[in-house]
Amino acid sequence: MPGPCNTKKQKRARLKREKKSQSTLEPSYDDPCPDIDCDDALLAAPNIYDPGTGPRVRNAREFLTSYFAQPPSLNDLLCAEFAQEEILQMLCTILSEDMAIVLWYNKSRATGRICPSCRRLYNIGDVLPDLIQDGTCSPEPRSPYLVREQQISGLCRSRPL
Repeated sequence: MPGPCNTKKQKRARLKREKKSQSTLEPSYDDPCPDIDCDDALLAAPNIYDPGTGPRVRNAREFLTSYFAQPPSLNDLLCAEFAQEEILQMLCTILSEDMAIVLWYNKSRATGRICPSCRRLYNIGDVLPDLIQDGTCSPEPRSPYLVREQQISGLCRSRPL
């Protein structure tokens, strides 16, 4: 027996059912590849790679903003002087951008270096694997001047290859 109260209950139940049916998500099969907003940085090639003889820097500019770049050494006066952005701008006017960034990075960090020749990422004094892996492992005596040569030149090896 319909009364004034029963119609409100029926209306609420009907609205609730309609709301449930509208809120269920049905997959759309029309578009097999939906448009997703993705950042190009996620899909970009990494700026560090390892061919087996140590990590190498692909793009010096991107490397400076990455997690792997050491912060400038502000405790050392010479490093702090080189760490200024104006020095990098001055070097970019004289050298190519990549070479200027490598030189600026090497001179503004206490131990972190990028070899200007092979782009290997290393710390001063590290024992590095040979660039050419020929299967023979001959332990060579380490040069006592290696650390100083690395500080001056930035090259990762003290002997010619």
